[in-house]
Amino acid sequence: MAAVTVALVAVFGFIILRVTAPQMAPVFTDLSAEDSAAIVKDLERQAIPYELKNDGAIVMVARESIARVRMKLAEGGLPKGGGIGYEIFD
Repeated sequence: MAAVTVALVAVFGFIILRVTAPQMAPVFTDLSAEDSAAIVKDLERQAIPYELKNDGAIVMVARESIARVRMKLAEGGLPKGGGIGYEIFD
């Protein structure tokens, strides 16, 4: 009976944590190691929570702040490599 109770509490705790966690979405994909490191450094400076996927080639932030983060990073000239993006507005 105690094991079932512990298991139920653990399952409900896991579900609550997953539902309340912010939805993460990619800000940039196919990044070089240099661009990824520069972006992570800037996100840490701004205290923006992020996740890295695919060995750092994908940087993810909360879905509701993607546009703001992209514009802030474009202000700083990031990412430097890759395709054409928001940097054309500089």
